[in-house]
Amino acid sequence: MRLTTPISKLPKVGPVYIKRLEKLGIVKIVDLLTHPPRRFLDFRRITEIKHTRIGDIVTVKGVLTFIKNQSSKPDG
Repeated sequence: MRLTTPISKLPKVGPVYIKRLEKLGIVKIVDLLTHPPRRFLDFRRITEIKHTRIGDIVTVKGVLTFIKNQSSKPDG
């Protein structure tokens, strides 16, 4: 594929998604690759849990000390 290839030629990109991309001015692969995000979340800054509040979007770091596989029974 070339950068000038239409997005409709991309695998797993259906007509509904193509219309959404076209509304953003994305019609070729190059448009998709160079389109700046409207917003993004920065996960690099780690926050201590004690400094978080309800509704905050944060990244926390922890240590997993125990794992248990547990089956759940289907409702019935």
